[in-house]
Amino acid sequence: HDIATFLGRQLHIPFIEIEKQLIDTNSVQILPGDMARRLIALPLYKDKDALVVAMADPLNIFGVDDIRKATGMEIRQVVATRSDILKAIDRYFGMSQSIEAAAIDFAGEQGAGREAVEITGPAAEDAPVVKMVSMLIAQAISDRASDIHIDPEGNHVKIRYRIDGVLKDPVEYQIMGVNQMQVNPKAGVTFASGLRSILRQDPDIIMVGEIRDRETAEIAVQAALTGHLVFATLHTNDAGSAATRLIDMGIEPFLIASSVIGILAQRLTRKICDCCKKPYPATQELLKSLGMAGNGGTFYRGEGCPACKNTGYLGRIGLYELIDMNEAIRTLIIAKASNNAIKTAAAQAGFKTLRQEGLLKVTAGVTSIEEVLRVTQEAEEVEEV
Repeated sequence: HDIATFLGRQLHIPFIEIEKQLIDTNSVQILPGDMARRLIALPLYKDKDALVVAMADPLNIFGVDDIRKATGMEIRQVVATRSDILKAIDRYFGMSQSIEAAAIDFAGEQGAGREAVEITGPAAEDAPVVKMVSMLIAQAISDRASDIHIDPEGNHVKIRYRIDGVLKDPVEYQIMGVNQMQVNPKAGVTFASGLRSILRQDPDIIMVGEIRDRETAEIAVQAALTGHLVFATLHTNDAGSAATRLIDMGIEPFLIASSVIGILAQRLTRKICDCCKKPYPATQELLKSLGMAGNGGTFYRGEGCPACKNTGYLGRIGLYELIDMNEAIRTLIIAKASNNAIKTAAAQAGFKTLRQEGLLKVTAGVTSIEEVLRVTQEAEEVEEV
């Protein structure tokens, strides 16, 4: 950083921090990715007839000439650190070219009719298939992907990354001090049989991945009634529907009222990208339609940038609604009251719906109104019914 600043000052070339710089995606793509990596240079934006380019070495006049010839434009330099430029190149160009080159090498090996052999030792790192897999993983880490999907399709392979949204297997993380059991119906290990086995060990706390049938529900309720703290998941649209779901499975309402101490519903909503977040005025009509008081306000949206892959969103955050059980709610459950009646009673104790929680995140600039409406639509429809 200090060296780059010194060079810029001596040569009367501005020094910039790329992370704080507004970058035009179309301008970036003017220069081929392999040339950008070779010269450690990144086009930023067009200024009239000139292309503004960040370079780590402003003394590289031959590199400037190469960029001028490749782009057909006059070049105006700014100075940035080598590490910042390389990070930006990875973000804007990704590793697609390197991955493609490794894939071509791998295809060439396969086409040469070689027999499958095991590659070990130092030579393994240079094998095309090893290079290709390493690059796929590196790109996934750079993009914050949780999964890599490899889809063979005829004469080509499609690589897809799951970003901000996880195909789950029940046991995902090995946690020190927590004993976990993987359900395997083919081996006779079902939710119900696994739960019975766990209860024989007399644990203090039990986590049931999902209650999906009457047998599992009955065992979970019985465990809760005999002094165990049981955490479980249930497929419903909102917190108020959980009791109805258990009743539909065949659990007696008085057992639900006696065993359940709290119900938490959640939705994952995308966060607005901080790099391209922009405010806009919320009209009185919009606020009124959302049931929000006020004569106006400010909402936010993401305009789209390379950091968020031009989606306007980066990362996710949870919306939650919690029903804390009390005598009024227990009485309603025993009477098989409706979802709306349970929510009304909960609201008197400070309960907020998923939609209300989401609107708080909107006014705080965490997410957009469109995203909250999208993820809470089902819950609101159920409440209206």
